Amino acid sequence: MALFEAVIKKEALAKAELGELELVLKLARATNEINLFHRLLLWATNAPEDPQFVAEGKATILLSLLLNLAGKLKEAHEILRTSYQGGRLSEAYAPNLPPEAQEALRELNKYFSSSDRITRIRNSFAFHYDKVSLSNALESVEDELKLYVENTGSASNLYQFAEAALFATVVRDLGFDDSIAAVSDLSREITRIARAFLKSADHIVTEFLRRQGADIWDGSAKQIDTANLPPIGSFSLQWFTDNAELRPDA
Repeated sequence: MALFEAVIKKEALAKAELGELELVLKLARATNEINLFHRLLLWATNAPEDPQFVAEGKATILLSLLLNLAGKLKEAHEILRTSYQGGRLSEAYAPNLPPEAQEALRELNKYFSSSDRITRIRNSFAFHYDKVSLSNALESVEDELKLYVENTGSASNLYQFAEAALFATVVRDLGFDDSIAAVSDLSREITRIARAFLKSADHIVTEFLRRQGADIWDGSAKQIDTANLPPIGSFSLQWFTDNAELRPDA
């Protein structure tokens, strides 16, 4: 992997047309967040699934990340819908976007043009605790209802019974027939839309920078030494950890 650092002149960036600048700053910020969630999902997937309590912690992290990523994706698409598509900026940018970016935008528009799971997740599960009833799904929970509580703090506490109710509600409200396959199906759907957003956003940001001309850059880009970076797949995100070092007397 080759990584490059480039510096943008603040005064040159500030001269950009306000609508374009707002669009690009928001798209860039959304891209950073969605990239972060992608990493967290990968690292959570790398976590072990044995013994059972570790698997339940893993399931909690995965479901929480998926629901929050879906919410972010809906909000990110709103940036495109309200500030880019169907207006002056899309008319100016579209001819210069590569086919893969245009195809990604079409995929996003098609997905969000009708009733979709990501929008339903955003409205009911991602950001609001008062939009859906969890207790109504308890009767469909087949597994044991558990909680895990540590004796020296709360860092590893897990109220798994609430996660079981949440998962049953998600399966029911999103129309999944198979609760076992629900997480993998949902993961594929959300990551597919995330990739489409990232691809379109990256190219729009690139086109914005091109339109500003060479004067926006403070010198030339330089390559960064990445020799000591750890492999992205070397991390594992787990719920349960030994938290002794967090205690004041540790």
